Amino acid sequence: MRMSERWPALEVFLTPEICPAKFQNLHTYYRNEKNKLSSFTSGTGARDFAPKWEHFTRLQFLDDTIESLDST
Repeated sequence: MRMSERWPALEVFLTPEICPAKFQNLHTYYRNEKNKLSSFTSGTGARDFAPKWEHFTRLQFLDDTIESLDST
């Protein structure tokens, strides 16, 4: 079943042109949050620090791609 059949209201917002840009934005935002987390490794409260972005844990599958990009 096509997305447009399943969720017709989203067809306007999730076009083939828009989806890659939205995913890239999510990827960039996740990478920035991950960098904040890694820079918060020492000092008071470092152990208790957790990202407040609601999608952070859902996007942890991107860790492999982020590390390979950062090392080049």
